[in-house]
Amino acid sequence: MHKSILYVVNVDWYFDLHWMDRVRASIKKGYKVSVAVKITNTDLEEKFKKMGLRVYDVPFSRKFGWFRELLLLKSLARVIDSSQLDICHAITIKACFSVALLSFLLRTKLVVYSFPGLGRLFSTKGGVLLGVFRNLVKLFFRIVFRFFRSSTTFENNDDRALLLGKCGHLLNRAKVLPGAGVNTERFCYLEKIFSKNLIVLFSGRLLKAKGLYDLVRVVDLMRANDFPVELWVAGVVDIEGEGSISNDRLLSLCEQGSIQKLFLNAKNIEEIIWDSDVVCLPTYYGEGIPRALIEGASCGRAVVTYDVSGCKDFVRNNENGFLIKKGDVQALYNSLVILCNNRKLVNNMGLRGREIVESEYRNDIVIGALLDIYDSIAFVR
Repeated sequence: MHKSILYVVNVDWYFDLHWMDRVRASIKKGYKVSVAVKITNTDLEEKFKKMGLRVYDVPFSRKFGWFRELLLLKSLARVIDSSQLDICHAITIKACFSVALLSFLLRTKLVVYSFPGLGRLFSTKGGVLLGVFRNLVKLFFRIVFRFFRSSTTFENNDDRALLLGKCGHLLNRAKVLPGAGVNTERFCYLEKIFSKNLIVLFSGRLLKAKGLYDLVRVVDLMRANDFPVELWVAGVVDIEGEGSISNDRLLSLCEQGSIQKLFLNAKNIEEIIWDSDVVCLPTYYGEGIPRALIEGASCGRAVVTYDVSGCKDFVRNNENGFLIKKGDVQALYNSLVILCNNRKLVNNMGLRGREIVESEYRNDIVIGALLDIYDSIAFVR
C-alpha cells in the first residue's frame, strides 16, 4: 500500500515555483501526494492534477482576521480528517502555525514543518506588542515540537536558532536543508562573453522589502557617473504581498530609464541569467536561501546581496560575490563599481559560485535529504 503525503502551503504559485521537483521525487518514490493550497490560477490547479495530485482549495489569506483564520482551520481540519494521510507536510510559517494548531485538535502525529524563511513577522521592526506576539509564536512552536511527533526543517541556521532558541533537544531534531535546491542541468554554467555594459539582474518577487529601489538608486548613480551599466528586472508582481510594487510603477521606472529590460513572470529565467553578468538581491526580507541567488550562481554569475539570514549562508564574501551590510547603499554602489571595472573578477566569482552550487545545493542533495525524513517517519510507527 502506498504511503500518502498531504502538502499544506499558502498559495499555488509558490508551490509551483519552489516545490515541484520535490513533489515529483516523492511521487517517483511511491508516495501518493495531495496538496491543500489556495488556488489563484486554474491553470496551475490543472497542472497539479495532471501530475497526479489531489488538490484541495483552502482559503489561506495573508491578511489576519479572526473569521478568516477560523474558516481556514475549519477547512484544513476537514481536509486532514478526510484524506487518510500518513504524512502532513506544512510549508511556510502560516501553514505551519495552522497545522500545528490542528495537531492539538486532531492528534495528527506525523508532521513535517518546513520554514523557508520566517517572513515579515520576524524581519520587520515593531513595537512591544509585536515583540510579545513573536515570543508567543516561538513558545507555541516549541511546545508543539516537543510534545508532538514531528520533524522540522529550515533553510538556514539563523532561522533555526531564532525559532528554537537554546532548546538543545529541539535543535538536534531540526534539520537545515540547503534551500530549495537547483536543477544544475537546466541552470547550467555558461561562460559569459562580456559586452561593454555590465548587466545587473534583479530577480525575485517585486516587493519593496526585496530591495529593488536600493538597486535602482545605485544603478542610476553609476550611470550618472558614466559607468557602463544596465539594470534588468525579472520578477513576479505579488499583488497580495505587503509592499507590492505595481505594474504601473515598474513601467514608469522603465520609461524614465532606470530599468533597461523588464521580464514579468518569465518562464525562461535561465536564459535571462545567462545574458546577465551579476545577479543582485539587496533584500531586507527574511529569506530561507533565495532561489534567485542559487540559480544565478549555478549559471556562473557573480551574486551580490545584503547580509540578511539565508543570503549570508549562501554568499561567501569575495568568493562567489559580495555580502553587503543591510541597507548600506554606498557599499552596494562600491561593490558594483568594482565588478564593473573588473570583469575577470566577475568571471572568477561566477566560477566559484558554480562550484559551491554543485557541491552543496544540487537538487539531488536537497531532495535526498527530504525523502530520508519522509521515510524515517512514514515507515516507523
